[in-house]
Amino acid sequence: MTAVQLERRSILIVIVASTSFGVIGVVISLASRSGAVFLDGLFSLIFAVVGLLTLYVSTVVQRPRDEHYPFGYATFEPMLNLFKGLLIGMALLYAVWSAVQTLLTGGQEVAAIGGIIYAAIAVAGGATLAVVLRKLGQRSGSPIVQLDAQNAVIDTLISGAVGVAFVATLIIERSAWSAAAPYADPVIMLAIAAIAAPQPIRTIRRNWGQLMGKAPDREM
Repeated sequence: MTAVQLERRSILIVIVASTSFGVIGVVISLASRSGAVFLDGLFSLIFAVVGLLTLYVSTVVQRPRDEHYPFGYATFEPMLNLFKGLLIGMALLYAVWSAVQTLLTGGQEVAAIGGIIYAAIAVAGGATLAVVLRKLGQRSGSPIVQLDAQNAVIDTLISGAVGVAFVATLIIERSAWSAAAPYADPVIMLAIAAIAAPQPIRTIRRNWGQLMGKAPDREM
């Protein structure tokens, strides 16, 4: 199987997996009234949408240069990754704004068990996806697949953090500090934003540099 075929297979896997995680996350978030679960599901849906664009771009970058693009189509790849970073960054900004608003209005009662169930599904699925993408990324040598593998690892860690936080919320609800339980969900959202923020920032900086023609690192 060629590198291009491996790349396309990887992208299709990401689209299917991300759509599944996203739908599950949104459904459970509506049932549990959890903004944190909704945010995690939203990330997955973003990856699915970007995956569709990635599938198109992976075909475009293989085209030879022509009169419309005399230097070829290689810049489409960093442009896509830049867009992906910006999209995730905007989702994080929305999450921070929403969490702060919830904190200022007295918190949000959630069904913590729903968050725990979602986290268990997302961690198991995300870890499997990360391993598969890592192997396919090494075999194909595709920067797109390698970036998706990194995102899958981060998404799995976030889901794990969400699970731990909801277990803590369940304990708090049944303790003497139960009055603080409504504030757990927005705090978890802020924690997710803090954990996830470095990845889109690095992605934006690196791919913006490529689009502007910045020299690569000395090691590269």
